[in-house]
Amino acid sequence: MVVLCSISLAALPNELVLYMPFDGNTISGKTVKDMSKYGNNGTIVGAPKVAAGHIGDALDFNGTSDTVEIVTSDSLAKTASQMSLSA
Repeated sequence: MVVLCSISLAALPNELVLYMPFDGNTISGKTVKDMSKYGNNGTIVGAPKVAAGHIGDALDFNGTSDTVEIVTSDSLAKTASQMSLSA
């Protein structure tokens, strides 16, 4: 599975509590940077590869053991019952 996302950083709304484009420049070691203002960074589990996406980079997950874990935070907990996910 390849996940890719694209959005203009200048246009990020305050309501956006998590945005991980998975571009190579937002991944450092096992950390995936959250580009929202809330800093809900994730930790890579397994060994997904950074791959060329349709627009920019993407993470290529193996479908079984590769994940990105995100610790619950106040900003995520406040929106848990009203969350949308896009990939």
